Amino acid sequence: MALHTRILFFSLLLSLTATPDCASPPAPDPATIRQVEARLAQARQSRTRGELLTAQMEARSAIALDPRHAGSHYELALALDADGDSPGAFAALEQSLKLNPDHAAALRLLGYLLLNAGSWEQSAAASQRAIELNPVDVAAQVNLGYALARLGETDRAYFHYQKALASAPQHKEALLYSAALLAAMRRIDEAQARFETAVRYHPDSAEAHYSLANFLINERLDPIDLTVDGRPHESPQSKKYRDSARDLLERSLKLQPDLGPAYARLTYLAMRSGDYTAAIQSARQALALEPDASSNSTRYNLALAYYRTAQYELARVEFRRVLDAFPDTQTALLFYANASLHLGDVQAALDGYTRLIELNDAHGLAHLNLAKIYASQGNQAKTNEHLKAACTAGETEACR
Repeated sequence: MALHTRILFFSLLLSLTATPDCASPPAPDPATIRQVEARLAQARQSRTRGELLTAQMEARSAIALDPRHAGSHYELALALDADGDSPGAFAALEQSLKLNPDHAAALRLLGYLLLNAGSWEQSAAASQRAIELNPVDVAAQVNLGYALARLGETDRAYFHYQKALASAPQHKEALLYSAALLAAMRRIDEAQARFETAVRYHPDSAEAHYSLANFLINERLDPIDLTVDGRPHESPQSKKYRDSARDLLERSLKLQPDLGPAYARLTYLAMRSGDYTAAIQSARQALALEPDASSNSTRYNLALAYYRTAQYELARVEFRRVLDAFPDTQTALLFYANASLHLGDVQAALDGYTRLIELNDAHGLAHLNLAKIYASQGNQAKTNEHLKAACTAGETEACR
């Protein structure tokens, strides 16, 4: 947890046990109370409309009228969080909870913000307290379930997801998070059914469609080595799930066109089916949307798709980028060297195959290709050395 967040959290904990001042100022008059409530109503309306700066101004106006109104600080925290200002939201919650340590909604929001900060234990503590104060708070149940899942307390996490769903059977996050937890628990059929329920209840949710597609890809498809030549064998059942996953991903992109991970997954599916042109298109879109966050597997698949379509220069550029990030990736080294050989860059090919053998002396194909290069150069000693190593590694062509 960042130091600033940790300090805020501990000050919030202290506020829950602080003794109120004995000499409290008098309560505001009824007219002031009405003005505060009016400002807060306007702040809520503005926040609902997405007018976040206006919402913050209205909340601050309410605070100016009555600084001791816990709900005003809470409303400000909501507007700041919606605007992406987490430190400001934490500070507003600190004031809210100092004024009212039993403000259940503020504790629920605190639990949520601590989730975003990756502070699982602290989030669980805040969410648990929110539930004690308001047992029917579905969002707090979901927050607690998520925090507990990240802490490895699987059974407790699932219990709280179930509590949330008992009150709100269509709650999207409760469905999706519990489905992911079921998958982690290897209750695969139950997980799929729950993902499907989320899609059924939320047909306009890109997240729901993407989550089910990702689950099918991870759990229902046959294992396939994309590096082998040709289209690998895939069972009819696996093909059916692949088609379903593709349809779900395409639906998610219709709902949210900037969903980069969906393009990345489409790239993988296209590679499995041997549709390299489609793989190139989807990989480019994924990398355009998330050039830094995109997984290197997407860039690798783009490079491999270029290679399969004989676009060797483009393939080499992308494999080089993969190797810049992960220099010891053996398959990337192999295809980089292969592409270099296709382009007539013998030295780059030699360097690539040699580096590959340094990483894996039993790599038969690298030895075989080196033998061919040295044979073309008339270096018989090197040719024989690498032919022997290739034969030992199982490359029958080298044994003739």
